Amino acid sequence: MNQHQTAVIVFESTDGNIQLQVTTDYDTVWLSLVELAALFQRDKSVISRHIRNIYKEGELARLSTVAKFATVQIEGDRKIQRDIEYYNLDVIISVGYRVKSKRGVEFRQWATQILRQYLVEGYAVNFKRIQKTPGSLVELFKMQVQLWEQQELLNQEIKEDIHKIGDKIQAIEARLKSTDDNYFTIAGYCALHKIACPLHKAQAWGKAAVALSRQKGIATGTAHDERFGKVRTYHRDVLKMVVK
Repeated sequence: MNQHQTAVIVFESTDGNIQLQVTTDYDTVWLSLVELAALFQRDKSVISRHIRNIYKEGELARLSTVAKFATVQIEGDRKIQRDIEYYNLDVIISVGYRVKSKRGVEFRQWATQILRQYLVEGYAVNFKRIQKTPGSLVELFKMQVQLWEQQELLNQEIKEDIHKIGDKIQAIEARLKSTDDNYFTIAGYCALHKIACPLHKAQAWGKAAVALSRQKGIATGTAHDERFGKVRTYHRDVLKMVVK
């Protein structure tokens, strides 16, 4: 039994001769043998033979392309629920090629559009049904607003995650540009504290840091920078007073 959450979307051929209620589960669509026969306007035995050959020739794997769905059938005056085999879009397309049906191309294009809507928007909309159902446009608008709100929340979470990752990268970069937990290059200290560090300011801060270090008797150090080679490092207390 397929465990995906399913939905039913109506497919109608461009000539209006075929209308099917198509089962979807957000990554493919499914049709039963009866529905396949109706879609391609062929006898069930013909469709069944093509399906057998598809699996016999190894074109597709049965395990990943067949699912059973509980389906209510009318038998006499009774409604009977049975598990019916359904075939996914890969099988539908393959059968369409074998019966040389243009309707198979039309159905594939329709199914691709529906699945793309599920992936991009989170839901698919049957516009013909909406036009016929009072209040459906209002419901559609509500769905779209909810989608925008969910997307905005997702975007905000992504921005926050990127910000956190950026902070970690800056901290790592600062550590890499130091030889001691208390000593940093000008660029490393600026990266750690999110301070803009244009070249002219970095040079001025460096001179000031050298002078202040000598004045206070605080030793300076050195570190390797990939761009500039060997560069000077300064104690964080010195940089705190100099870099502003």
